[in-house]
Amino acid sequence: MPYAIETFQLIKEFPQNKRFRDLLFSPFSKEKNTALYNVSLKVKKGEIFCLLGPNGAGKTTLIKVLCTLALPTHGRALVNGHDVVKNPKEVRRAIGYVISDERSFYWRLNAYQNLKFFGLLNNMSASELKQKIKRTLGLVGLEKMGGVMFKDFSQGMKQKLAIARAFLAEPQILFMDEPTRALDPTSANLLRRFIYDDIVGRQGKTVFLATHNLKEVEEIGHRMAFIHEGKIKACGTLGELSHIIEEPDRYVVCLKTDAAGPLFFLEKVQQHFKEDAEIKALGQKAEGREIEITINKKKELGISEIIACIINNGGKIESCFKKEIPLYEIYSKYTGEYTSD
Repeated sequence: MPYAIETFQLIKEFPQNKRFRDLLFSPFSKEKNTALYNVSLKVKKGEIFCLLGPNGAGKTTLIKVLCTLALPTHGRALVNGHDVVKNPKEVRRAIGYVISDERSFYWRLNAYQNLKFFGLLNNMSASELKQKIKRTLGLVGLEKMGGVMFKDFSQGMKQKLAIARAFLAEPQILFMDEPTRALDPTSANLLRRFIYDDIVGRQGKTVFLATHNLKEVEEIGHRMAFIHEGKIKACGTLGELSHIIEEPDRYVVCLKTDAAGPLFFLEKVQQHFKEDAEIKALGQKAEGREIEITINKKKELGISEIIACIINNGGKIESCFKKEIPLYEIYSKYTGEYTSD
């Protein structure tokens, strides 16, 4: 399968700033900070690949290396089949880079003038820019906003203009660094749907997205990687990552029962399985009373045995489904950061 992005044992080091004492007593010593350490990734064409990690984990550094804005110290990276060190011009022709920093635009220029300025910086002719800007503004839903000054744009419109700027060169791959940061929930949701439905779904682009927003990843991410202290800790789909970590299986069972009906029989079920499983009531739903069953993975026990025990003790089952491990638990497992959102 052809890949949009490939990295092989990528390492990026930065010289460490010295204190005055170090300069005085060790002027020739060279200490380094390692921002990326043996990063190996493969991103498929036409997918949304999400990079998750805490501040300082190496997300932005990796994007800068892939966008040819920083040179790797060791290792190799290919973007659209081109080496970022040997063929940087070909890489830049294939990519667009979207950042959430609105200071990169000129506030007293309108949307059209801003795009024209950046297009000319990319050696595009004025004649081709006229058509490209019109088409690009249409792609992001800003076709009627070309004459509006940037300072009058909403946060969502500013982000769309940043995507439009990245689209000028008609890239195959879009790098996005925290694209929904500082957006209100409505604008952020609209931008996510635009990325998923239009950029990837309709146009078939590849999106490499660095974000802290776990909800964002759950909604639009096809695959993800967790990076911590410059190292890739895990990579895969949400389902694949859920099976890697050693967490107990959880099931939600809906029982047919009166809202005020007692669930004393569950105590018998719990006593029967003891530490092999944990059973707790969740609450009343329209369909019935929900309970959560957590099965100890170290024990050879299936959900069917527990359901059979519930039925034998007078319970009536409406439904049963496996509860997926929430993304925040997987994130905490691989990064050491604990979050409930």
